[in-house]
Amino acid sequence: TIYWQVTWRDRAGNWDTCTAGVFDPTLGTVILDRVGTATCCAAALANFTLGGSTTVNMLSASLIRGLLSLPSGSTLDSPLALDIDGSVSLGTTGNWVTHGLTHTVAGNWTSSGGSISDALTTIKFDGGGTSSITSVTSASVSNVEVAKASGTVLLSESNSVSTTHTWAIAGNLTVTSGTLQVQFWNNNTGVTDGAQITVLGNFVQTGGTTILTRSSVNEGSEDFARLDVEGNVTVSGGVLSMPNGEADVFCAGNWVSTQSTFNPSLGVVYLDGLADHSLGGVS
Repeated sequence: TIYWQVTWRDRAGNWDTCTAGVFDPTLGTVILDRVGTATCCAAALANFTLGGSTTVNMLSASLIRGLLSLPSGSTLDSPLALDIDGSVSLGTTGNWVTHGLTHTVAGNWTSSGGSISDALTTIKFDGGGTSSITSVTSASVSNVEVAKASGTVLLSESNSVSTTHTWAIAGNLTVTSGTLQVQFWNNNTGVTDGAQITVLGNFVQTGGTTILTRSSVNEGSEDFARLDVEGNVTVSGGVLSMPNGEADVFCAGNWVSTQSTFNPSLGVVYLDGLADHSLGGVS
């Protein structure tokens, strides 16, 4: 048994703790930063970081208890699902080859660009607590599922910088449990800014809560919390809530909801597609 709490760095070799003893990495970091391709076989890692010119082929399904860091120029190839109890950091040109699998993340998601290479892949946010999203406009996530046992997936505008925080999802966004919250702050700068999730596919909610809201009662009218869906919106369970006048949903496809699942309050729904819209279940 290896109890390991330090940083191990390899500029030339591979990592294999699948065949030699039991690796129990409650703390510490494994850094593979060779120039070229390395392999990694591990049932569990505490924190895992790739070098900027490194491609790592994962040879096993792994539990990552802490941070998975893919800086610019790195590539992680995961033919088996990863269970990340911590957070994910994806650099500007970082690449995660995901093989159409569902990979779970319990912590935060930070992306300054980068890419997930398979359109069938789902990033599933699970566990408890809050998962904060820090992302740029590029569609760096394929499909997203919010499946928190408790806690929140939070996209929040900065309270100190006047800029719109956008999380772009190239596929579908699904909420099954927990809370998805899009929140803007009181900047009072006169600049139009806020927090926005852009979904190029469909938005589907079968449970949990989706709330587009402000942080307090003092925001200026130029601020907003927005869900912009290029496909269909279907709310068959849980609640989609828009308690403030600065909250809005754009839907380019069809809309299905009921009185019990949709609480528009002061929010606005914009049907902005080029084709005809079908409205179902609305009362």
